[in-house]
Amino acid sequence: VHGALLAVRGKASHEKQLLELGIEKIDLVVVNLYPFETAVASLGSSLSACIENIDIGGPCYTDRIRAAAKNSHGVCVITSPSDYDELVRELATNNG
Repeated sequence: VHGALLAVRGKASHEKQLLELGIEKIDLVVVNLYPFETAVASLGSSLSACIENIDIGGPCYTDRIRAAAKNSHGVCVITSPSDYDELVRELATNNG
């Protein structure tokens, strides 16, 4: 998965390796994180409620967010449902 995210688009050696290994590029990563800021900002939030909203993630998604961000010129990263509408507009405007 990381190779599909980290491969630099247009870089011959990366494109060749993807082809040789049969790896398709991943251009979009969507991971919904917990709304930590909202929990902390809520009046009366207890410490335990705030702690429950700390998104520790794991290799299934935080690593993918980091890998995609490292290759941000070739991979789009969305981490909040509030960004979905803008994503859909951009995909429609730019034919995907």
